[in-house]
Amino acid sequence: MFRLFNAVSFGLGSWRTLIRRLGGLALIVMGVHAAADVLDNLARDLLDHLDLVVDEGVAGVLGWLSSVGGLTPDAAVASIDDFASLVDLAEKDWLALRLAFATE
Repeated sequence: MFRLFNAVSFGLGSWRTLIRRLGGLALIVMGVHAAADVLDNLARDLLDHLDLVVDEGVAGVLGWLSSVGGLTPDAAVASIDDFASLVDLAEKDWLALRLAFATE
């Protein structure tokens, strides 16, 4: 009986290294996947800030063109609105999710 128990214990013990490595890889994958959610939020915030900076820059340039006579004030306002609506919330969410997946 002792020999049977010893053989079973030795047989299962030989798989210990493989099981530990698979368990370690599973923990790494789960940790990276959990971090991707945090990265998604950070990427969304970064994209939102970048979009705001670009929109303000374009609004400044178009406002300057309007003040020097290159555009009418109504055309400048319409162009600013059109440019600001190019990248909407749905596009920011889509891009932030893709950035998080690429990082993951």
